This record gives sequence, structure tokens and C-alpha cells, in this order.
Amino acid sequence: MTELCFNTMNHSAWLGIDAHLADQVPAAAAAGYRLFGPDLFSLRQLEEHGTKVGDLADLITSSGMRCFEIAALGISEDRDASLHEAHDLARLAQVLRPDWVMVNGYLPFATPGIPELVDECAAILTDAGTGLGFEFLPFTGMGSIAAALEYVHRARGAGAPSPALSLTRGTCSGARWSRRAGDARPR
Repeated sequence: MTELCFNTMNHSAWLGIDAHLADQVPAAAAAGYRLFGPDLFSLRQLEEHGTKVGDLADLITSSGMRCFEIAALGISEDRDASLHEAHDLARLAQVLRPDWVMVNGYLPFATPGIPELVDECAAILTDAGTGLGFEFLPFTGMGSIAAALEYVHRARGAGAPSPALSLTRGTCSGARWSRRAGDARPR
């Protein structure tokens, strides 16, 4: 049976709200989710409010769930910002132990400097022990599955273990299906 992941982007600090991650965890568990996917912006807010990410990890576990993913690294024209996010996500991933850090490519892969930036970010996140899930979003530089696969193949070439293409059905549903490049079956 397919397991669904509760992803917090719909109630994220990115939207300018107090994300209340500690409240979202038991609510997701009560709704039957076994996978939880916090977002970078809400995790930063959690820390700014004085809560340790390790405490959130304990809450996720004690609620009968595990961290499946963290959203999201933005690969953009701002190399320094992208690398800062990659390092921050790596730090968080070492505590939360997600299967994936989701990645959004905001520019076409062929943009000068982007392939090399993918290499650097893939190395940082691979060293943290997490996979990279490239999220096909039609309003980004990964606006087609073929464009997203360019990012996936580059990450694989940079040594990332099993980078994946993630197809998301509606941000409101929280449903997510992932497929590792080369796999014939959904995960």
C-alpha cells in the first residue's frame, strides 16, 4: 500500500505564518500519516523560537512517524544562497534523517553555472546521508519531466546515491509519489 507523507509547505513559515511544527506532528499522526516532511523555512522558525530540531525529531518518532523528506533546496542564480541552503539542510538532515531532501531548480539546467552548482549541492547533501528528490514543478526551470531529469542525471554523476524525480499531486493533498531514476515501479 502506498504511504503518504504529510508535507508542511501548506502551513509553512514561508507563507509568513507561525508554522507550529510541534502542533502539526500530532495532527498528522492522528490523521493516519506515518511519514512527515517538514520544510526548511519552518525548521528555521522552530529554531528561532528556541526549540531544538532534535526535540522535533523525538516528537516525530514518539508520534509513530518518521521523517521522510525535507523541503526544499532551491538551486538558483544566487549561488551563495543555494549553497547556504544546502549546508543548512545537511545540518538538519543529520538530525532528522530523511530519505530525501527535495530540490527545486529555478533555472533551466543549461544555464551557466547551474550544472556545477548541482554538483556542489549534491556533494553536501550526500555527505549528510540523504538522497536528493528533484521536484518537477511546471513553474520552475524544471518545467518538464525531461528538464527535471537533467538535474537528476547530473546529481547521479556527482555521486548522489539514487537521486529521484518526485511527482507531486497537488500541494493540498500531501500525496507524493517518487520514482528513482531507472526504477520501473513507483516507490
